[in-house]
Amino acid sequence: MQNSPTRRIAVVISGFSLATGLMGAPGSADTKPVTTGTTRSVEYVEIALPEPDSEQAAVPGCREPTSSVSGAWLWAKICWSNYHKGGWLRVDLDGRVHDTTGDGEYAEFLANYKLRNGGWETFTAYLASTEGEYAPTSAKAQMRYRHPRMPMRSLWVAVCKSGGDCDRWR
Repeated sequence: MQNSPTRRIAVVISGFSLATGLMGAPGSADTKPVTTGTTRSVEYVEIALPEPDSEQAAVPGCREPTSSVSGAWLWAKICWSNYHKGGWLRVDLDGRVHDTTGDGEYAEFLANYKLRNGGWETFTAYLASTEGEYAPTSAKAQMRYRHPRMPMRSLWVAVCKSGGDCDRWR
C-alpha cells in the first residue's frame, strides 16, 4: 500500500450535537462544511490516509477495523458490493464506540469517505457519540449507503475523545 497525500480529520472542539451532518474534509481549499443547522468549531489534525490497493478495488467483501485512544475505542464491520466506476453503490457500516474512563470527555465515532459526483469528493461524518453518558458506556454507529449512480470508496473510521485526542484513520 502506498500512502496518499495527508488528509485531515475534523475534530469537534465545541458545539457537537447528535444531529449529525456531513462535513467536507479538508484537503481541497474550496470545500465547505455541510451541517444540519448546528454551528461547529473544528480543529484539523493532520493524518496520513493509505489508499486501498487497486487490485483489490473491484472485489466485494468486508473488513473489521478497530481504533483506539486513551479512554476510548471502536470496532466496525464495513461491507461493500455493486462495483461501479471506481467505487461501490452499496456500503454498510455497523459498529460501536466505547468510552472506558470517567475523565469527563466523551468518545466519538468518525467516518471518512469519498463520493464520486463528477470528481471524487471527501467527507467526514460523525456517526455516534457517548456524550451525556457516564463511563464506562458505548454507543451504536451505523451507516447505510445506497445510490444508483454515485459510488463511494475509501471508507475509513477513527475514534476521538471530545478533548481532541484522535487515532489515525483505520
